[in-house]
Amino acid sequence: MKIKLNDRAVKSLKPLDERYFVQVEGFPGLQLRVNKGGDVSFLFRYRIQGHRRVLTLGNYPLMSIKMAGVRYAEAARQVEQGIDPAALKEADRDEANPTIAELAARYMENHVTAKLKPKTVKEYQRQLEKYILPKLGKRKVKEVKRAAIVAMVERQVKKNGPYMANRNLALLKGLFTYAVRVGILEYSPATGISPPGKEAPKDSILTLDEIVIMLKALEEAPRDARDILSLILLTGQRPGEACAMHGNQLKGEWWHLAGVETKSGRAHRVYLTKWARDIVQARQDDGLTNDFVFPSHGGKRKHIEPDIMKNWFHRGLNDLFKKAGISEPFTGHDLRRSAATGMAMLGHAAVVPDILNHAPQGITRTVYDRYDRGPEIKRALIAWETAIKEALAGSGKKVVEVDFQ
Repeated sequence: MKIKLNDRAVKSLKPLDERYFVQVEGFPGLQLRVNKGGDVSFLFRYRIQGHRRVLTLGNYPLMSIKMAGVRYAEAARQVEQGIDPAALKEADRDEANPTIAELAARYMENHVTAKLKPKTVKEYQRQLEKYILPKLGKRKVKEVKRAAIVAMVERQVKKNGPYMANRNLALLKGLFTYAVRVGILEYSPATGISPPGKEAPKDSILTLDEIVIMLKALEEAPRDARDILSLILLTGQRPGEACAMHGNQLKGEWWHLAGVETKSGRAHRVYLTKWARDIVQARQDDGLTNDFVFPSHGGKRKHIEPDIMKNWFHRGLNDLFKKAGISEPFTGHDLRRSAATGMAMLGHAAVVPDILNHAPQGITRTVYDRYDRGPEIKRALIAWETAIKEALAGSGKKVVEVDFQ
């Protein structure tokens, strides 16, 4: 049976007990499929590379007669050029609904790597590979429901603790927001999901007595550990920025960091007290530096990384400090917090945010007040060093005996 391609001919087709096919005159390979319920679809049957293929062009009347002719002509032209239109349609469908693993790869390449710092990129990739992709990686993006996300992060609270579960949820929210932005989803299934775990605030600080114990114990530690931890304590800077200290950043008594070298993205300068300068100078005099003050010992890394410093704690420093009398384990970042707290207690709270390179608060500081507070920062850091030295002297250990060689 053959019909002409017009509305009158198509509307005249009646459903039967079984579906049937009707050829269209003047359009080789174009058929109409009439289902038992009366639905009518346009099909294009063709051969390519010796294989029979069928492409569904659309359903009538949602697809008009005119549009069916246009789609048919386009598909027939592709076949003449050796292109399989059905394969193209399948590829487009897969791209419109990728797996979570495929979306994650696109997200990492086009958003995370392009816009975030290498350390963040590395951490996101680690979270994806360890926690998210093993559970959701093979699932299609449009098939992932809100309940599946909630169940996954709730399980992680029990297995990995609230901190990592909350970080994974934040990463998933970013991933699905990206899917909305590029047109894969209309809305994110992760929107509105509350963090599944309550994180204990990070408030660990060392008292001056504990700092004295730590400094004495560090005399038995490897020199790199001793120098980096002492520098973090004396300056209040982030462990990653201390580890990456570069000779070009050192200008007299000040340590200058460009915006691209800081976590906040803001240029920063830090006053180096005499004790801090002595640490750096001793390393330079002993040939322990190259362009970096704390160069890496082999491998592809240019300088010691914070994750190496974390290993120091796990592989000996925690035991060393506990044996010396510090009961609770601490981290390099806790030394930064201890320095900030100590300077505030000494009466220099006003400049602590400037020393830490935190964002200024309030319209006055952000817009009108352009004073850099250099003298006040210098006084605060000298006062903090002096307090530590006095505590060391009061402990019965002369300050001059603190050996950083």
